[in-house]
Amino acid sequence: MTRLQFVTTIYGLCATLVACGDPSAGGPTAPEALAPSADAAGHALTFNGTWSTMPSLWPVRWRHASGLLGNSIVVVGGLRGSELQALSRVDGYNVETRTWTRLKSLPIPLYDVNGATPIHGKLYVSGGRSSPDGDCTKTLFVYDPATNAWTRKADMPFKGCVGAQAHVLGQLYVYTFPQSPPNIRLFAVYNPRTDRWVRRPLPEGLHFAYPVAGAINEKFYLTSGEAFTGLPDRELEVYDPVTRTWTTKSPMLTGRSVASAAVGHGKLFVAGGVDRNGLVTGTTEAYDPLIDAWATGPSMPTLRAHTAAAWVGGKLYTIDGIMGGPLTAVVEALSTSY
Repeated sequence: MTRLQFVTTIYGLCATLVACGDPSAGGPTAPEALAPSADAAGHALTFNGTWSTMPSLWPVRWRHASGLLGNSIVVVGGLRGSELQALSRVDGYNVETRTWTRLKSLPIPLYDVNGATPIHGKLYVSGGRSSPDGDCTKTLFVYDPATNAWTRKADMPFKGCVGAQAHVLGQLYVYTFPQSPPNIRLFAVYNPRTDRWVRRPLPEGLHFAYPVAGAINEKFYLTSGEAFTGLPDRELEVYDPVTRTWTTKSPMLTGRSVASAAVGHGKLFVAGGVDRNGLVTGTTEAYDPLIDAWATGPSMPTLRAHTAAAWVGGKLYTIDGIMGGPLTAVVEALSTSY
């Protein structure tokens, strides 16, 4: 599969099938089937858990983002159904009452944002785009739940979307791209106290088109997306803000893009996405930095890509997304002690 073919698959992810609503499509398929890697074939670490269905989020959406504020998962933007309409809508899910509440909308419609990341009780949303034909934006919006209001902060150094971000040491670290093809990359840190951005060294891997990231022990973990080969990435790279260096760790077992991820129990959980065969997967894996190893867990009952994820109350939540052809409003939660 060439990079152009892969990017077309990832960016559209069966947009035609969504438009015509073909539930039998089963997802995009690559010209060739790739055998499992030797690492994956010989891997034995597993963890247990149980998936359960939670109240659905409507309207159905994909290419959205989510972050945690208190006991609520806040879902930001995305594309609405098969209409490919960018949303400014923001919804909050209270895990205690198991209810959805509509919150203050974004100042502009956005999808393909780099993430929705909590820092000191506020939610930071960087980049994204407002229309299928539009460029990425350099905006940074911050949501304050105390006032139910959004504020625009200093723009990123340049336009970026389809990236990943995380909170490390009180600051927002963002890895992103201006648009396709990925001839420019940005890794930068935003300081909420000074309202300033500073560039940082780029990772060795490409991680293009919807990588995932998380912060563990004050370090930035980055994996998934597209590799330089044009196929979904397995490489895991870790950035240390103290030394300002990247380190390569054990690769993820399933190369994938457009997956979702969240940090829980000191581990990075990755679920769903599109694998190296070009198929939507429900595979769930978790990385333990203490032993530098990945473990597989129970797959999502509903295979999805372009979903949003959050960890709260000992559970990994996956919200809405696309099944390969049709979209789904399903919300599922994985309970595990791993």
